[in-house]
Amino acid sequence: MNASRPADAIQVILDNPELFRAVNKDLDRHARAMLKKQANTLRSARSARALHGALGDELTALALEGLTANQVRTLVRRMDKHNDFFTEMTTLDQRNHLLGLFTGEVIPEPARARPERSASDAPERQREKDEPPRAPLTEAQKIFGHKSMGARGKSKRRTG
Repeated sequence: MNASRPADAIQVILDNPELFRAVNKDLDRHARAMLKKQANTLRSARSARALHGALGDELTALALEGLTANQVRTLVRRMDKHNDFFTEMTTLDQRNHLLGLFTGEVIPEPARARPERSASDAPERQREKDEPPRAPLTEAQKIFGHKSMGARGKSKRRTG
């Protein structure tokens, strides 16, 4: 086999383990790091299930085993954004939940429907639009900027 790119060399090493004894440990370490890195970049449960489908149970477990508690927490929050029980989960529960998201045993919580807003719940900005216009700016406010004339008296103009 003629290795035409560096990634092809990995296959050569795997096909000839006796010949490459000196680098087998490095290959294992780097493979584990690559699995961990790929798992850590996922954004959705769908992509996690796709990765699990490609890797299988053992390699998925190997990829997730290398993640820190903080990385697990971040992935669970990213993939299952609407889970109400997340704050009550222990680190082990979060890790098991993440594994369930990868295997498809856990389905992410769907987003809850937003309640309808009434006119009294309108945002403040809408109410401000209905307010009468403010008094015209003074000459000092025009020169120095009207926000600079507030309680602190700091000027936004740069000198120099």
